[in-house]
Amino acid sequence: MKIKALVIAPYQGLAELTASLLDQLDDFDVTVIQRDLSESLRGSGLTRSRVTISS
Repeated sequence: MKIKALVIAPYQGLAELTASLLDQLDDFDVTVIQRDLSESLRGSGLTRSRVTISS
């Protein structure tokens, strides 16, 4: 069973860094959400920039 992990990346570079490490995270199912820190986590904008990455 894989461990589910959520990464909320405040900028594209962190989302890309997380994606580059996925081959080392065999025991994890990782979801990456790239969001602007100035925006609220509430509201429909949360799924607008959602990127799902599974290892």
